[in-house]
Amino acid sequence: MRSLILTALCVVAFGPASNGQNLVPNWSFESYQICPNLISQIQFAAPWFNARIAGPNGPGPTPDYFNACAFSIVDVPVNSQGNQEAQDGDAYAGVVCYLATYPNFREYIEVQLTSILQAGVCYELSFFMSLGDEPTNSTLNGLGAYFSNTMAVQGNGVMNVTPQIDHLGAFMTDSLGWLKVSGTYQALGGERYLTIGNFHDDEAVGITQIHSSIYSRNCYFYIDAVALIDVECTATGQEEVAVEEVGFYPNPASDELTVEVSDPGAGVIELFNATGRSVLRAAVHQKVSLDISSLPAGSYTCVVRSEQGKILQRKRIIKL
Repeated sequence: MRSLILTALCVVAFGPASNGQNLVPNWSFESYQICPNLISQIQFAAPWFNARIAGPNGPGPTPDYFNACAFSIVDVPVNSQGNQEAQDGDAYAGVVCYLATYPNFREYIEVQLTSILQAGVCYELSFFMSLGDEPTNSTLNGLGAYFSNTMAVQGNGVMNVTPQIDHLGAFMTDSLGWLKVSGTYQALGGERYLTIGNFHDDEAVGITQIHSSIYSRNCYFYIDAVALIDVECTATGQEEVAVEEVGFYPNPASDELTVEVSDPGAGVIELFNATGRSVLRAAVHQKVSLDISSLPAGSYTCVVRSEQGKILQRKRIIKL
């Protein structure tokens, strides 16, 4: 497989001038504690780890680590998932994003950032991705990235969180080279973990088979050269917050939170806890009252989206 580099920019939020410091440790997976010799050994590229490790049911799905030191099925360039030179150096990671034979089977790679993200600062995330060869025979609506204050934990199947950046490399079909994807996120403050993978269940994933195969539909992506830097906030992109007037009151609230939207086409309101887990979701058309009495006291993020999925407003809410 030749090392062909393609570039695609996808700004998905809004994002001080960059000081050029990459907040992702071991960003190109070059550093390793032990040279991998089997699949499922992402932990050898520490501090990267499998988001399932801390889950309730053991390791489960296990992302892969490929390195030219291996001389085995996890070698670079030839390995169990294809033939691909590293985009940077001699190593990269790999994740299963869809398996038709195992409903909602997902793999996620996670890492603790070198610095905690600062509230109101915009950060650009970028990485390179490449579609695997056989047995990969399908593509999907891209990878997502999720930032959390605490370690994100995968339970059974798809992680029950909403990625702040999503649909990176949507429906790419090139397995010959690397596609650079990027998105921008305005931090709420306190985020210190980054998780990458497919955050959509099988019904919503948008899987497309790209060639005939003896295998059932499946999708695997290589990942390399992950970078997160602070950038100037802009007002463009898919996840731009619109200028719609949205009222949240009272705030702080104890039992009931009222959300009032000037746009009659507003569609969904969703409440996320400090770890980014969705704890409440409801339809909203101009005005809705939410019962939050059963939620634990703490800080929550309220996101209001239009029926088309555009973010109308994002607000931090305090539950007493």
